[in-house]
Amino acid sequence: MAKVPQLRARPKTPKTPIGQRIRQLREGARLSQGELSRKTGLSRNTVGRIERNEQNTSLLTLERIADVIGCTVKQFFCVESVNYSSPDHQRLHDDLQRWIERSTHDFEIAKAVITAHL
Repeated sequence: MAKVPQLRARPKTPKTPIGQRIRQLREGARLSQGELSRKTGLSRNTVGRIERNEQNTSLLTLERIADVIGCTVKQFFCVESVNYSSPDHQRLHDDLQRWIERSTHDFEIAKAVITAHL
């Protein structure tokens, strides 16, 4: 009898919380979910699921959303304009941005540092 190959479970990939950022930028552009859905060709339910991080989406869809909102896809992944209460917070942010740009490993370190300081 032939041996049946064992299937390995695929590791779950964490959903990136960009949905919250998309919502912030959409609201900043004074667009409703309905307006965004009409202008992107996505259903309103899909827009809602993306914003709640219940649905992963393609880069093409992110580009369509960014075009309608009037931002770049990069802005979904990082906060560019933040008011810091002290120069130390600004320096911490700048250091973390440099770490994030280096690699995924450095991103995990940066995330731990941010979490520790919140």
